[in-house]
Amino acid sequence: MPSQLNLPGFDPEAARPVKPLVRPQGIHSFKHKLFFAIFPAPEDARRILQRAESLRQQHRFTEELIEAERLHITLQVLGDYVEQIPVQHIEAALQAAARIRTPSFALELDHALSFQGSGAFVFSDKKRESPFATFRRNLVQELTRQGFPPHPGGTPHMTLLYSHHHLIAEAAIRPLHFHVKDFALIHSHTGKHWHEELGRWNLSV
Repeated sequence: MPSQLNLPGFDPEAARPVKPLVRPQGIHSFKHKLFFAIFPAPEDARRILQRAESLRQQHRFTEELIEAERLHITLQVLGDYVEQIPVQHIEAALQAAARIRTPSFALELDHALSFQGSGAFVFSDKKRESPFATFRRNLVQELTRQGFPPHPGGTPHMTLLYSHHHLIAEAAIRPLHFHVKDFALIHSHTGKHWHEELGRWNLSV
């Protein structure tokens, strides 16, 4: 059974279109983000960080790696918010996730690179077709049914650290594999390094 947030006053049979987000001026105005993500198991996170630390030293990054419990791959961002996330948006996301019927799968991270805009140094999966891509398409389809606007997904990646002073060109790495057994709905409190889990769903074996 999935673990999820139950909120009063919501009729699951009467899902309404999600009201489009009106974006304020300036990215720093946002204080909350709602998104789906997958998280590596603790033993996988330790293994990923060991490889990341080796590359951090090789490329002479001075910034620290992200904590193991915060390592994740974003599946889909549902919105950025100045105020609290509307209950309707959370419940619509919960309903979409509950309808997912996808088997667990192995994910491969086979490239390392820096993103110029954010300064994120990441491991990524460059394959266009993969079990991850199929899973994300299924999730987007269910989110669209719940009223969320379609949103094209980018290259799946796991952020390891942020550096605006040192950027690394994309390069192939010895592949890292881990098994994806579940996914979660996350409320990120921007600037507080806090990922609040609102629901988690197991993938079928």
